Amino acid sequence: VLRKPSSAAAPPPLLLAPMEGLADKNFRRALDSTCRGPDEYCHEFMRIPNACEEGFEQKVVRGVLAEYNAAELSVPLAAQIMGSSPELLGEAARQLALRGAPRIDLNCGCPANCVTGRGAGSAMLRDPDHINLCLRRIREGATAGALETCAFPVLSVKMRSVDDRGLFEANLSAAEEAGVDFLALHPRTREQGYRGAAPWDRIAFAADFLTLPVIGNGDVTTPAKARALLAETGAAAVMIGRGAAQDPFIFHRIRAALGGFGGEHVPLPPREEEAALVCAFLERYAAVVAEPGKPLSKRKRRRRARKPFDPNKFRAGKLKQVLKYLFVSQPRLERELRPLLSDTTDADVLLATACALVMDHWGCDGDPREASVDGFA
Repeated sequence: VLRKPSSAAAPPPLLLAPMEGLADKNFRRALDSTCRGPDEYCHEFMRIPNACEEGFEQKVVRGVLAEYNAAELSVPLAAQIMGSSPELLGEAARQLALRGAPRIDLNCGCPANCVTGRGAGSAMLRDPDHINLCLRRIREGATAGALETCAFPVLSVKMRSVDDRGLFEANLSAAEEAGVDFLALHPRTREQGYRGAAPWDRIAFAADFLTLPVIGNGDVTTPAKARALLAETGAAAVMIGRGAAQDPFIFHRIRAALGGFGGEHVPLPPREEEAALVCAFLERYAAVVAEPGKPLSKRKRRRRARKPFDPNKFRAGKLKQVLKYLFVSQPRLERELRPLLSDTTDADVLLATACALVMDHWGCDGDPREASVDGFA
């Protein structure tokens, strides 16, 4: 249960940020089965349409939510939805409550043009009243579904800041007045995207302005930065995004640095054991990527018919995506990154080579360094 922080002695809740294309099912399952991951994962956002033919609302939304499985992992898996139709967002919340989602989150932060052009994501930050209406409909829908299951999900919103202080305050107030249980803030603006340092002072402002708990997100890549974020902002919890791909052990490191696991100090494993677990993470990730996915849509089947799907190329591409983050925090591994990505096209060879490099170099320069991952965002 999140609450306003009262003591720096207890480790804060640690959450994995929803990241489309990176923190997908493959990444979540690999992290959950190998390294000590977060207290809660979050499904990457599910796009709820802005409109559909009358009478087909339940069917359309059911199709969008088909991939969500609340029991996917050993720890809770929250569900994030994105859209701008209050009615359809409410229907999505009702169905997610029936599916047992422990938390339902509204995305008001995605800066991608393909999202904001449809009035969703960070585009919603222009209209606090609409944010409030959408969140109230989500609360109503979640409550209706929960009455059937007797399990009421937590309601939250993840948003970015805006440069206009009055509008920023109005967005924060809109969320609180709609009855959300907590708010996660990525303090960069939509225009910043993922560039530059995250202005944590805006998290501090939100934590002081609101009576509900605020989760801090942005630039947490080491235990020292997690400690600094908590000290500087008064956040009730820490949400970590790309830093988790950079260092799969980051959640373990933060807990070890800030008070252990439930008050029990659990040391990090020796370098060789940690390197072996990072390799296990990569192997598990590669294995999950190779598993059959959901049935393809008609559009994707037509596309595959024109250009046959190459599973080896797809698997190698996904591995390279993770390796970009993983190797950047280790100086010795970073030196091997460019030739590894450019010279290796076979997925099995790529995996074997990467694991050999990890066993040789992971941790040889100490804990993963504080490294920017903005360039890969």
